[in-house]
Amino acid sequence: MQEPKLLRGLNFYFSGDYMPLYKKDLEDLVVAGGGSVLGSKEELEAKGHEREATSSKQLVVYNLDSPQGRMLGEEVSILWQRLSEAEDLAAKTGSQVIGHTWLLESIAACKLQAFVS
Repeated sequence: MQEPKLLRGLNFYFSGDYMPLYKKDLEDLVVAGGGSVLGSKEELEAKGHEREATSSKQLVVYNLDSPQGRMLGEEVSILWQRLSEAEDLAAKTGSQVIGHTWLLESIAACKLQAFVS
């Protein structure tokens, strides 16, 4: 008997800046794990409206990696800005915010990690 895929029923929207190839790798991991990648804010909003009729969950994923070549104060400011933008979008769409490392940690552990607010 085949186990259900780890990310089944989860819809992921990647918010903010990522290196293009790294973002593609993350999206490929989502699909391989049975999740869905939402390609636009409009798609995220539409899924948010459908959410009550289905058991799916929307996740807004932001990049936790420090921006390269920046001073420490700038890095912190950019990371807070990324989080703030993701939280604003999640609030509008009834979604949960996660850092991209949640995805990697869940796959590494072969089980979904706790959602931290």
